[in-house]
Amino acid sequence: NGVTSNVTTLNRVLTNVKARGTWAEVQLKGILDQTIPTMYEENVATGEKATERVEFAVKIPSSEKGAEPTLLPIDSKFPMEDYIRLCDAADNADAAALAAARKALEDRILGEAKEIRKYINVPKTTPYAIMYLATEGLYAEIMSSKNGIAERLQTEGIMVAGPSTITALLNSLAMGFRSIAINEKANEVWKVLGAAKTQYEKFGDLLQKAKRKVDEAGKVLDEADHRNDIIQKRLRTVESLESTEASSILEIE
Repeated sequence: NGVTSNVTTLNRVLTNVKARGTWAEVQLKGILDQTIPTMYEENVATGEKATERVEFAVKIPSSEKGAEPTLLPIDSKFPMEDYIRLCDAADNADAAALAAARKALEDRILGEAKEIRKYINVPKTTPYAIMYLATEGLYAEIMSSKNGIAERLQTEGIMVAGPSTITALLNSLAMGFRSIAINEKANEVWKVLGAAKTQYEKFGDLLQKAKRKVDEAGKVLDEADHRNDIIQKRLRTVESLESTEASSILEIE
C-alpha cells in the first residue's frame, strides 16, 4: 500500500505541469549544487528583456583579470505528456501512433529550444545554451532521433543534455574553473618570485661588497703579518742587553 500510495502521489505531481516543471528544476539545481555549488546563479535575466529569466546560468570565469564572467544559460524541460504518448505507442506496437507521437515530441522540443534561445545574449552569455531533459529516457529518445533533431538544435546554439550528460559536463567545467584558478595563482606566485629574484640580486650585490671588504681586510692582515716577520728577523740579529742595562734604558727601577 505504501508503494502504491507513493506511486499515486508521484503520478499526481508529474501530471501537474507546474509541479513537474518545479521537480525538473529542483533536480537540476541538485546536480548543480553537487558539481559547481558556487559557480552558478538562479533566475538570471540574460536576454534583452529583464522579464525573461533563465532558470540557471553557470558563471564561466574570464582569463582576463577583473573581467566579468560569461554566463552559460541552462533551462530544464520535461514534456511528459508527449513522452508518455510515445512510450504507450511503442508498447502497443502501433507504428502510426508512434510516428505521430515522436513528431509531436520533437516539435515540442523545437518549440522549447526557441524559448531558450531568447536567453542567449553574446557577449554577456556564451553563444549557446543547454536544454536539460529531466529523464534519461527522454534524453535518449531525442538523441537517437532519425530526424537528427539533436544535431539541428546544436547548429542553432542549443545543446541537449540528460542527467548523466549534464553531470559529466559540469564536472568538466569545474575542472576548467580550477585550472583557471590555478593559473591565476600561478601568476601571483610568478610575481612573488620575480620580486624575490630582484631582492636576491640586491642581496647578491651586498655579498659581493662584503666579500671585497673581507678580501681587503685579508690583504691588510697579510701585509701586517709579513711586516711582523720582517721585524722578528731584525730583532733576532740584535744582541740581548743585560737586564740592568735594559732596565736603565727603559727607565725601570
